[in-house]
Amino acid sequence: MKICISCGHHFSGESWRCPECTFEPPVERGFLTFAPDLAYVNTGYDPSWYEELATLEEGNFWFVTRNKLILWALQKFCPGLESFLELGCGTGYVIRDISARFANCRLMGSELCVEGLEYAEKRVKGRATLVQMDATNIPFKEEFDGVGIFDVIEHIEDDCKVLMETHKALKTGGFLIASVPQHMFLWSKYDELGHHSRRYEPGELENKMKDVGFHVLYTSSFNTLLLPLMLLSRSLKKKSKDENIDVLEELRIPSAINFGLKSILNAEVMLTKLGVRWPIGGSRLILARKN
Repeated sequence: MKICISCGHHFSGESWRCPECTFEPPVERGFLTFAPDLAYVNTGYDPSWYEELATLEEGNFWFVTRNKLILWALQKFCPGLESFLELGCGTGYVIRDISARFANCRLMGSELCVEGLEYAEKRVKGRATLVQMDATNIPFKEEFDGVGIFDVIEHIEDDCKVLMETHKALKTGGFLIASVPQHMFLWSKYDELGHHSRRYEPGELENKMKDVGFHVLYTSSFNTLLLPLMLLSRSLKKKSKDENIDVLEELRIPSAINFGLKSILNAEVMLTKLGVRWPIGGSRLILARKN
């Protein structure tokens, strides 16, 4: 069900024209905007990253293996997925792969910064509806079977508000799947430049999900086997006096090294599918159901 962002009226149908107050969300660059005042003001993500990120994601060891885990979890816990919303879809890298795996699923991707949607549109090529939206004010109620938040919620100060809005937007029995950076001992200049509000500790996000009415079905660290390398890299950066750190620097790696790292994480993914749950790791994947 839709929620009018002007008067709060709940209604259904194809059109976004509110039958109560006749308000329609404005369109910017061809995309519906549900938070137009924020469409070009983004303190949580730098719009200048989109173009290079769209190139770096393809084939990068971390993005490739994270997508494998996301698709495995969705297929395992919610194989009959019919509708799905991704909050903070970025350049469309995840939602494109979801559209390929769940061909009959109605997909929607949202992004706070309208510029990012143009890059996502090039990837999804009409296989998902893309809208500009604030994740702390989702204009839907009991609309989706699934919602995904992939390395987004750590950028938002009020993460509990995002979880409450997600809970509202899901149908009863619907699924929330989220990935987040983990362990504050890994906090570095990269987190600051990436506009992170936090890195999560094990159990932290799970407890917040439970508080708003979710039941956690699956939780595990990932990027565990590469944790020693992450620690070494972050430690060296802390000791370095060079203040000119580029947030995308970690993604610009030689192809041979990328292949080696991808092989290690592919082995980790395989073990995860076999039932291994990793207690620590650079990231965490959580899947929960709305009670």
